[in-house]
Amino acid sequence: MTDKIRPENDYDIFISYRREGGSDKARLFQQALSERGLKVFLDVDELRAGYFDEKLLRVIENTPGFLLILSAGSLDRCKNPGDWLRREIEHAVRL
Repeated sequence: MTDKIRPENDYDIFISYRREGGSDKARLFQQALSERGLKVFLDVDELRAGYFDEKLLRVIENTPGFLLILSAGSLDRCKNPGDWLRREIEHAVRL
C-alpha cells in the first residue's frame, strides 16, 4: 500500500473488476504492470475512508488506461443502474 493517496491524474492504468472472483486477477495485473514501471490504480490499495465513489470517477476521468477484468459472472449485476462495475464501465466508455 502507498503511504499517501496519489493525485487523481497520477496513474497510467485504472483496474476495474468485480471483487467476487476478480480480486486475485486484479492484484496479479497490478503487480505485473507496476513491475513494468506503470502507475496502477487498484481501489483496495488507493482508497481510504470518505467519498470513494467520487474519487473513483475522478481517477477514471484522469487516467489514460482502463483495464476491465471480467471473471465468470462479473457482469450479472450490471443490469442494475447503481452497480459499481457498471458505473465504472459506463464512465470510462463515455470518456
